[in-house]
Amino acid sequence: MDCVKSIIDNQDMEGVEILLIDDGSSDKSGCICDKLAEDYSYIKAYHKKNGGLSSARNAGIDLAEGKWITFIDSDDLVSKKYIQYIKAMSKLTNYDVFIYKHINFREKINNSMSNTNIKLKNITKEQAMYTLHVDEYGNYAWNKLYKKFLFDNIKYPLQKTYEDIFTTYKLYDIANKIALIDNFLYYYRQRPGSIVYSKDISKKINMFKDRYIAEKELNDFFAKEYPSCQKQSEVDVLRYSLVLCTYVDIYDREKDKVYNQAKHFLESHVFSLKSNKIKLEFLILLYKKLPRLYQLSMGRMLKLRNRKKK
Repeated sequence: MDCVKSIIDNQDMEGVEILLIDDGSSDKSGCICDKLAEDYSYIKAYHKKNGGLSSARNAGIDLAEGKWITFIDSDDLVSKKYIQYIKAMSKLTNYDVFIYKHINFREKINNSMSNTNIKLKNITKEQAMYTLHVDEYGNYAWNKLYKKFLFDNIKYPLQKTYEDIFTTYKLYDIANKIALIDNFLYYYRQRPGSIVYSKDISKKINMFKDRYIAEKELNDFFAKEYPSCQKQSEVDVLRYSLVLCTYVDIYDREKDKVYNQAKHFLESHVFSLKSNKIKLEFLILLYKKLPRLYQLSMGRMLKLRNRKKK
């Protein structure tokens, strides 16, 4: 409810369509969606069997009637002038994608950061690809405004944890013109109940596998199409290779094909890191040369981290 309220409060909703996708929720979310659809003519509620976040986003894309589309996750909030801003963006029809900043929050937000005039900058595809590794912009699905035609032949992959990493770069690549917005318009709620904070080791390992595969796919794409972006991307592949191998080794889980690929990437790319990545380079070298010491050190760190969460 807070999410929808942040969208519609004191906004001119003419020409705007809000689609609420109830992805087989077991709580009262479906009823809330129906009530909102009854109260507001521009809100439509749809109910489907649980298929995950990608399935819900793909359903929204298929059902949307407008020329532009943006995603907002149900736990998150947007700035007070969000609709006003995206309406202004949509009038600039020569652009296909707008990328704007986001802020992480837990309980309270600072709306004053967004109450300024839009600061727009035209950027190249190469610059857009670079922002995928800039925290304020990132690979996320939700802090962008897209022309809907970009999704004609691109969909979010099902059964993947990091579906946006698999998808965003493909949308940038086929866009004709992209703009960067130097404003904080989206508020991402950090969720203590998410998989990232879970104590279920199997779920975490599967999540790290997806992250490694996604980052590796992106890195391979950069190597062929945008080589100037590859080095930063390579650091992320190394980072998640290390995390995946660490968890599999410490918790003595199956060393499958993905694990072996990640381990090989670690061993073959460690010396390609720049000096400003010395901490990561040290950890990878420790993992390669003194694996037992590395496991003991990381095992202790993981235990301390879990204690802090309790």
